[in-house]
Amino acid sequence: MVLSGLSFVMRSHNGLVLVAGSKRLAFAISVIEAKAKAILWAIQVAQAKGFVRIVLETDSSILVDAFKHNKTLYHIKSFFLHIRHLCLLLDSCTWPFVLRDGNKCS
Repeated sequence: MVLSGLSFVMRSHNGLVLVAGSKRLAFAISVIEAKAKAILWAIQVAQAKGFVRIVLETDSSILVDAFKHNKTLYHIKSFFLHIRHLCLLLDSCTWPFVLRDGNKCS
């Protein structure tokens, strides 16, 4: 079990902070699951705010690779399928990989 916190920052195309969130995660099987939960939460907030074009920057090359190559991560299958479904409802949803040093939220 991994205890961690989830966080995200939504910025405009100019880099201005639009929305930010953080919360404690009581249970996750792995770091990948915690990152997937943070991405799912960020997408849900983005949709609730009416955003239709999002860029999901993450330092998880595993999640980026799975999303870009339509792979299923079986240990987090339900979260990942939910993320994919929500992304399909958006006009644009991209997943660039960002090194942890370049990820200002981490």
